[in-house]
Amino acid sequence: MKKFILVLVGLLILFGLAWWFWSLGRMPKVSPTKLLLRVERGTVQLKRGPDGAWTTASREQEIATGDVVRTGHDSTASISAFDFGESRLSANTEVTIQAARHEIEDGDSFVVQLYLSSGRLWSRLVRLFDLHSSFSVRSNTVVATVRGTAFDLQAETTSTILLVTDAAVEVSVGAGNAAQQKLQPLIVSQGSTASFDFKGKLLASSPISSAAKQSDWFTQNSTRDETFVHQANERVITRLTELRPVSPDSALDGLTRWSERWHLTLQRDEAPQLFALYTARRLFAIKQLIEGGKSGLGFQALSALEEEMNARFKGAEGASYRRATIDGLKDVLRLLETVDPSSPVYRLKQRVEDVHVKLNSAAISEAAGAAKLAYARLLVIETQVIVAERLLTKVDAEQVKEMLDTARQAISNVERDVDHVSNQTPVDDVAALRVKLFVIKAREAAVRVRLSSLLQASQATTTLAVPPTVTPTSSVLSMPALLPSTTTPKVQTSTVDVIKPSTPPAATRPSSLSLQNLTFIAQPNPAQIGEAVRLMVTGQRSDGSTVDVTALSRFELIGALGSLNGPTYVALKPGSVTLKATVLERGVVLSATVNVQVVTKPVVLSSLEVNASVHAIGFGGRVPLSARAIYSDGSVKDVTPAINFNVSSLETGSVVGNLFQAGQALATARITGAYTEGGINVTGSTEISVGLELR
Repeated sequence: MKKFILVLVGLLILFGLAWWFWSLGRMPKVSPTKLLLRVERGTVQLKRGPDGAWTTASREQEIATGDVVRTGHDSTASISAFDFGESRLSANTEVTIQAARHEIEDGDSFVVQLYLSSGRLWSRLVRLFDLHSSFSVRSNTVVATVRGTAFDLQAETTSTILLVTDAAVEVSVGAGNAAQQKLQPLIVSQGSTASFDFKGKLLASSPISSAAKQSDWFTQNSTRDETFVHQANERVITRLTELRPVSPDSALDGLTRWSERWHLTLQRDEAPQLFALYTARRLFAIKQLIEGGKSGLGFQALSALEEEMNARFKGAEGASYRRATIDGLKDVLRLLETVDPSSPVYRLKQRVEDVHVKLNSAAISEAAGAAKLAYARLLVIETQVIVAERLLTKVDAEQVKEMLDTARQAISNVERDVDHVSNQTPVDDVAALRVKLFVIKAREAAVRVRLSSLLQASQATTTLAVPPTVTPTSSVLSMPALLPSTTTPKVQTSTVDVIKPSTPPAATRPSSLSLQNLTFIAQPNPAQIGEAVRLMVTGQRSDGSTVDVTALSRFELIGALGSLNGPTYVALKPGSVTLKATVLERGVVLSATVNVQVVTKPVVLSSLEVNASVHAIGFGGRVPLSARAIYSDGSVKDVTPAINFNVSSLETGSVVGNLFQAGQALATARITGAYTEGGINVTGSTEISVGLELR
């Protein structure tokens, strides 16, 4: 009997250990978010569907497509849109839910469409990371569509008023009823307001007035926007925390990785989604480790994760793993969105963004793959503009200007690529990309204007170029037609300042700046092959002052050592090239040249790849190790003899030369190697599961 009890106790302990080990890799179920109506003050009425009866809404309840919400003269309410956004209804407001869906299993897509028949609605959205996600509010004559911003729409009897406090809003304007007319998109930028008459005609646009900013409605909603953004970030942290991240320096890290592999092996149908969650929680743990002052170990763990990701993506189910991981990275990208270059986490942010773009690049052959890749690149550019805006008053102006210049060049590159693939891409996707491009352009230009104002206020001597599409007084930008058979509405220039996107200036475009001569500068110079060279042209006036005329210049390449794209030259071959800038000043052609030396880009050590012939062995088994140095030109070299391999824990095994011998501990051994060449130090690692030989 005693023996039986001992056996039973042993089995229970073994079962408990097995359950605990299995739990290390078990992920919580993702709970779907909801569209919720919250009554904030007074009595709010709700009608279920167009044929339903009006009833009194409860304090908080779920609503759906077709429902109508109405506030009275002394009541207010808000609509929470699947945690992605929040819309607040003022008194005497009626809103219809025309569409509302959040599909977690379909790329985490999110679409909400509201109809504001009367009253006022303030909406705040987080950035949307899916090309096919959007949030829109329409009145009788306009449709305001966003993918992450804050705006206020007021529907009156004879007009509609739009106010934008963050980023920019795409507005479709029709002549007459917007539901029956073809629409022409406009962009209303941050800090601006625009009004439209009952036919959808743009009446006026201007900066938001001081009186409007001081109103209770504006100040209360601005404060609530900050709260909403903070709570959205807290929800992201909560979701990632619920994944139970294990720090790479924890004793449980190896066991957790092993448990994950068992889950991925035994739950094959759910493996891609599981791997995406594992990736997110490991990145979150790496972020926490770096913030704790252990950057070296954090980036070592990141390299190991990237190696594992590459292995998964190359397999037969690589496409499924890529799609799931793209969705899994969204919370991490949101968490890193505002990290600036002063943070130790900034390098992590850059590498995660790079992984996100590469995953979309690998899927370019899939449906809408080219559009999704372009959108992923635009998200990175938009993040850079957001960070530059936050740094306006914190760092040197030149650093902000450099970030904006880099963003502008990247915008140009994506715009060119979108033009290239537009014929093979669905029309709606191309339209969404062009709107996103224009929104980022408007935001970048607005930040540039603010930077210029700050420099002038501090009596700086640097003159910043403002893109020809935006001026400091412009708040509404007219876009080219994105939909078939659309026409641009006629606008009275005496009553509204609407600026159409300009084409690259030609030499026949005259200036009237009383210029005497030009100074032409190219930076950097010398330039390496493949490097983008910024071209800047300064004109000297007759009074001795100078002005930036880059936007008025036509550039010409003399020689075939590269390519020109506006004020950017890209070197393709080594040698010397001459660039010419031309400006037409009152019928007189002014020109200047600059010579750029193009040199071969040096090949330098980039990374180290550590490999094992197998990744799972029994106790006491032996595994040969190898290491390859990878260089900036993509070449590789076997450097195994020069590597001193180290094991994370002596209990898991030891290394003699390039041979790993497993110990007697059931764990995962991490073998790390370091290599130095040309003053550059790189590390690499690989993992071997000890105690179980996979066959």
